[in-house]
Amino acid sequence: MGEKLKDIKETTNDVVHIIRELSKPEVQESLNTINHTADAVKNIIASLNDQTMIKNIENIRLTAQSIQDISVKIASLEAAKGTLESVNNQGNFGELLGAVKDMLNSIIGLVEELKLSIRSTRKSGLVHDMGEVIKETKNINDSAVGKNLNREL
Repeated sequence: MGEKLKDIKETTNDVVHIIRELSKPEVQESLNTINHTADAVKNIIASLNDQTMIKNIENIRLTAQSIQDISVKIASLEAAKGTLESVNNQGNFGELLGAVKDMLNSIIGLVEELKLSIRSTRKSGLVHDMGEVIKETKNINDSAVGKNLNREL
């Protein structure tokens, strides 16, 4: 029983020590700060549950998403600009552009020549005559193949 009384005495001494510590002004100030912080947290949680606040948070999220999308597009444009600038700096772009223009001009010229040739051959009847020559050549070829087949049989 002496051991139990000793434990009770020590526990009582510890409680008294804690109560004295709690009564100090520094501890009271800290507890007040904790209390104010807890009140602020409660108010924040209550305002987060308000429908207006929920809508504002969603608008902020959408704005942030839009800003992110825009920054991706800007980065893409900057990359494209950088590519064009590097091609321009190398001087190859101008040469390439010139070669493409020359090629297009050549194709346009060829098309025009073909149009003129077709018009002139239609007027002269050459196209019709060429068609007849092709048919005759085909007939001759078919008959020659037929004769060769008969000989082999």
